[in-house]
Amino acid sequence: MSFPEAPAQTDTEKILASNEETQRLVRLQTEAINNLGANVQWIIDNVKGIFEMFSNPQFMSMIPNMMQGGPANDGEH
Repeated sequence: MSFPEAPAQTDTEKILASNEETQRLVRLQTEAINNLGANVQWIIDNVKGIFEMFSNPQFMSMIPNMMQGGPANDGEH
C-alpha cells in the first residue's frame, strides 16, 4: 500500500508560509524586547532608592561612624 503524493506547494503557498513564519518571529522578538524593557524598568525602580539613600546628607553623615564600628564600638566591652 502506498501513500498518495502530497501536491507540491505553489509559489504563492510558499510565500504565505514564509510570511507566517516571519510574522511569528517578529512577534517573538517584540515580546522579548518588551520583556527587556520591563527588566530595565525594574532595575531602575530598585536602584533608584540606593542612589537616593547615598545622596541623603543625613545618611552620608552617618557613614564615617558606621565605618568605624558605629555606636557599639565605644571602647566598652
